[in-house]
Amino acid sequence: MPETQHAEAHSFLTTELFTVGTTVVTVITLATALLIVLVSYLISRGVRAALHRFFLRGGLTPSG
Repeated sequence: MPETQHAEAHSFLTTELFTVGTTVVTVITLATALLIVLVSYLISRGVRAALHRFFLRGGLTPSG
């Protein structure tokens, strides 16, 4: 990546969006938080599906 594109990307990603108390929220911190929520959601769905299959295999029936 050429130096000017790198500098422009860095400038955009570190743009201050707002502050919460004394914490500055930038584009990259917001994107990181959203990525953490998304990955957590996907892991949760995977674990839930795995547990569902495990309990169905054990002979338990789904309840309401």
